[in-house]
Amino acid sequence: MQKKIAFGFIIVCSMVFMGIRGFMKDRNSDDLIAFNSDRSGNDEIYVMDMHGNNIQQLTKNSSVDYCPSWSNDGKWLAYTCYKDDNCDIYKIDLKSAQITRLTHHAAKDIEPVWSPDGSKIAFVSDRDGNPEIYVMNADGTGKVRLTDNKAVDVFMHWSPDGLSLAFCSNRDGNFEIYVMDSDGNFIKRWTKNQSNDWTPKWSPDGSKIMFVAERDNDAEIYIMSPDGSGQKNVTRHPGKDFEQDWSPDGSMIVFVSNRNGNQNIYTAHFSEDYEIKDIKQVTSGSFSDRHPAWKPKAKIN
Repeated sequence: MQKKIAFGFIIVCSMVFMGIRGFMKDRNSDDLIAFNSDRSGNDEIYVMDMHGNNIQQLTKNSSVDYCPSWSNDGKWLAYTCYKDDNCDIYKIDLKSAQITRLTHHAAKDIEPVWSPDGSKIAFVSDRDGNPEIYVMNADGTGKVRLTDNKAVDVFMHWSPDGLSLAFCSNRDGNFEIYVMDSDGNFIKRWTKNQSNDWTPKWSPDGSKIMFVAERDNDAEIYIMSPDGSGQKNVTRHPGKDFEQDWSPDGSMIVFVSNRNGNQNIYTAHFSEDYEIKDIKQVTSGSFSDRHPAWKPKAKIN
């Protein structure tokens, strides 16, 4: 996991889409995981089932495509593309393969995250000088800046009710987890330690926050309550575990780990007291598989 925080570490996106490889099959399945991988050379967007089977490549072009995010109804994937030293955000209709460009700016626009009701997309941009969190309508209109700070504000995630956004920022020194209202007001700090805390992810029922902490000279996945209490290391492995996401019912997680030497994707179950069990490696190979995102439970008509 990268520790240097120039804006480029979150990096790699594209201004133009060169094509979609086929239509999504089995879109009504609840066990789909989107991810990006460089298995074809450069990073492209893929979808697989939760067991690592039926891998489908969705993009095929010369740019770098990464950080997929599902719409609440499972019909679209938003993600970032990098080309010609710039980043923009696109969305793809998984039924028709229609591509829509959502940002058109000389700045880097990255890390799209769909709101729970599907009406908004939060994203990170340095269009005003440094990486800040913005929100726009799902069609790309109505862009509004939510954070205004000289620090780096990144890796946001919506609460299940859509009223709050968790994010990480180095505004107080190292990177910590914060939460704010969905309009950018009432910012509160949730973690406080000497290491970096990253990528907060609300559980589907809103009762827990899962995040990555670089404590003990390692990257591990932790959980905590929404007030910052009860922080607990759930992976406890010498390998780096990061880029985590919840299953739609909150009983499992998907994450990236280099515990076997390469950056591959794993799944695991949670016990009732949030100990993980039944860890399974679902991708393999010498390439890098990153940013897994579990499809929401909503069906597609």
